[in-house]
Amino acid sequence: MQNETRLRQIYNVVLESWRLFKAHSGEQNSYDKWETIMSEANRIYFETAKEDDVAKQIIFGFVSALETEDIEARKRGD
Repeated sequence: MQNETRLRQIYNVVLESWRLFKAHSGEQNSYDKWETIMSEANRIYFETAKEDDVAKQIIFGFVSALETEDIEARKRGD
């Protein structure tokens, strides 16, 4: 079983990643927006995740979801 500290850390990573996703979801992201997204994802990784590999997968899963949304929006011409 995971210790409480690590579980709290993972919870905070999910929460911060969700906020990142929510802030940038539903819109096409320009190059500048992607720089902002990646900068925020890296901040979450180094500050909140403390470079934990599982947390990294969570963070960049949310980034991947944003990328998928962006590709779909471009296909539709949004």
